[in-house]
Amino acid sequence: MLSSAHVRVLRARVLSTKSATLCRRPLFTNFRALSSTAAAAPPESAASPAPIPHDGKKIYEGPLTRTFRRLKVLSVSSLFATTAISPFFFIVESHLPTVARISLAAIAVTTSAVSTGLVSYCTRPYVTRMSKFKTPAGGYELEITSLTMFLNPRITKIYDTDFLVDTQRPMAKWELPFRVLLPTSRKDEIPAPGTEETVAETFTKDGELLGSWVVKWGNSGDGECRALGSVDRYFNVHLELLQRKADAGQTAQAEPPVA
Repeated sequence: MLSSAHVRVLRARVLSTKSATLCRRPLFTNFRALSSTAAAAPPESAASPAPIPHDGKKIYEGPLTRTFRRLKVLSVSSLFATTAISPFFFIVESHLPTVARISLAAIAVTTSAVSTGLVSYCTRPYVTRMSKFKTPAGGYELEITSLTMFLNPRITKIYDTDFLVDTQRPMAKWELPFRVLLPTSRKDEIPAPGTEETVAETFTKDGELLGSWVVKWGNSGDGECRALGSVDRYFNVHLELLQRKADAGQTAQAEPPVA
């Protein structure tokens, strides 16, 4: 695990230097706790990884989780089946020349591999579950769960959702950007140049750290982000469901208790 250093509460909005637009996450503006874990590469071996807690408040569940799960199983199974059957092109007696047999086998395997790759590209960022956890510092962190092509859960903890910006990647809504910029209105909160802070971390379901998204601050509040290890950058959510959930929560708080 990465060693903890200090905790800083970042209250500034993040500005993407590529699009020069303010990063907005209206549904989660109360999430402010930023982990300042020391930036270091994930250790090669860990004595006993801590399990991921599951006592947080679930705020979102992907409605297409089962559909995408079945699609992945079907796609991977078809690839394995096509690969296993391809040698029969050479075993079965036929008048086709060897070159034609090789071409048919290559076309079959390549087609199946390309379709499996497309399924993986489209479904990998899909968020199956989202929860929020209260931190000891009084803020909140976001926990996002997604599935790999082989249905292995990947849990990404976002320590400051201001770093979640809109993305242009197909089949995704949010991303962790490579460059960020603090607005000039928060000059007093600009971190010291050279300071590195952990923005997000990706774990297995057993709590094993796979990678981190780290920001290194510059002289004027600009930051360069990079990945250490394997970290999930893209997330696909149904924004209308999040908005509906937020509206329902506000309505419930506004209603007086029944006597």
